[in-house]
This record gives sequence, C-alpha cells and structure tokens, in this order.
Amino acid sequence: EEALIRQLIETEVQTPVADEATCQRYYESNLARFRSADIFEAAHILFSAAPDDTEAYEKAVTEAEQAIVLLTSQPGAFAELARERSDCTSSKEGGCLGQVALGDTVPEFETFLINLEEGQLCPVPVKTRYGVHVLRLDKKIEGRQVPFELVHESIAAYLEDASWQKAATLYIKILAGRSRIEGLAFEAAESPLVQ
Repeated sequence: EEALIRQLIETEVQTPVADEATCQRYYESNLARFRSADIFEAAHILFSAAPDDTEAYEKAVTEAEQAIVLLTSQPGAFAELARERSDCTSSKEGGCLGQVALGDTVPEFETFLINLEEGQLCPVPVKTRYGVHVLRLDKKIEGRQVPFELVHESIAAYLEDASWQKAATLYIKILAGRSRIEGLAFEAAESPLVQ
C-alpha cells in the first residue's frame, strides 16, 4: 500500500530542476550558510567547582582572579601555572585546547572567547557549569566564504528536494480536500460537540 502511494505521488508530482541562476540567487541570499567556521586556538586554566556549591565556586573565582593578576604581570607563566593548577586534562599541554570552533565548547565560554584579541588574556574569570576558567586566546583564524562552484550541486539538490516536499504536501492536501468519507453516521445526541 505504501509503495502504491509513493508511486502515485512520484507520478503525479512534478517539480522543476533548479537551474544555475536559481542556485546562484539562493547562494547570494544565504552567504552565511556557505562560510567555513572561525577557528580559535585557546588556552585555559580550569578551577573546577559545581555551580550549586557556593563555597567551592566562590573559592574557584578567587583563585582565578589571583591567577589573572599573576599572569597579567608574568604572561610567560601561563603554561607552568596550567600544569600546576588546572583541573582540566589540557593541563598536561600547558592549558592548550588546540583548535576549537563555536559549538565545541560551552556557550558561556565562547561568549568571552569570541571577544578576545589574539594573544589577549581575558581580564575576568570565565564562569561556566564546569567551574571558573582563566582564558587566553592565542590565535583566531577567520572562516572563509566557500566558493559557489563547490556548493552548487548541494544547493540544487536542496532546492529540488524542498520544492518536491512542498508540491507533494500540496498534492496530498488537494486529494484530501476532494475525498468523501462514507459509511459513518453521527448522531447529534451522542456527539459532545453538538448541543
């Protein structure tokens, strides 16, 4: 039965092929969708504490503030301090997180990360659900626009699929609107909708 329904829809629903001009318009109207992600090289020192443990969290904030003061006057001490004090596995790497993109870390961390300049130590402790971080942005690599030629086929496939989905939905609605249901009798006294 499902195969027959699918065959009927495929036979009756015809949609146009997305031409190059249509794909180009879609590309130009949605440039942000066709851009590679920004990449951040960052380092951090984590003073772990559960947010609901007020005493431990306040202690972590104080330790992070003290670390920021120290690192402001001695920036070269970051890796050593991370190895000694950080509660993250990145401590073995001097706090280096490697390359991260937005979505790889928690939003509260990223809010600070995206606003730092290369080489900048965040001047305030970064509070997250994992604890309190001392954060430094080492490098930012700006994302790039992906050329139209590389995404043309995927845009065409997307537009054709979206067009088919809309047309199939409309066709089914038309069929449902034309249909008649027979053999059911409703009595007014039994229906809670009729009074």
